[in-house]
Amino acid sequence: MKLKPWVRRLITRGIAIVPAIVVSALLGDAAVGRLLLLSQVSGSMMQAMALLVCGFVGVGSVGLCSGDDGSIVGGCLHQAVA
Repeated sequence: MKLKPWVRRLITRGIAIVPAIVVSALLGDAAVGRLLLLSQVSGSMMQAMALLVCGFVGVGSVGLCSGDDGSIVGGCLHQAVA
């Protein structure tokens, strides 16, 4: 079943925003602050995992994306930006 793009965007944005609206309506401002903190912590953890994956899946003879100075993270950041 193929959905029109605007319907698909409406559904995915609804899935993203409805839980936040429910939490803020039921639990108040304090819960919104905790929810924001939780989203920031989980986002920073996902960034760290992405860098690790880049180090093991990147290009190179050993599978590591090393930078000019030999560091794995430097090479991963360079490849992610390039």
